[in-house]
Amino acid sequence: MAPHRPPRRRGRPDPHLHAHVTIADMVKGKDGKWSAIGAGGRDIHRHAQAADALLKARLRRVLAQRYGIAWKRDERTGAWQIAAIP
Repeated sequence: MAPHRPPRRRGRPDPHLHAHVTIADMVKGKDGKWSAIGAGGRDIHRHAQAADALLKARLRRVLAQRYGIAWKRDERTGAWQIAAIP
């Protein structure tokens, strides 16, 4: 995972920090041989939204436990936002 800040837009910094994760389109079978994941990677993309939700939930949990950050969910958009930082 490679965290970074996105490029500036119109001279102002974009305040969100995010990360990109690279997933190889290969699996190692029980026979020890490597092979491509089926459907040309479509199987990975089909589960990308679930993996993203799991990663974000884990990040919220860790930040809450370690640093006491409180989270709230926007009723209109469903997006999670920081409610308080002690």
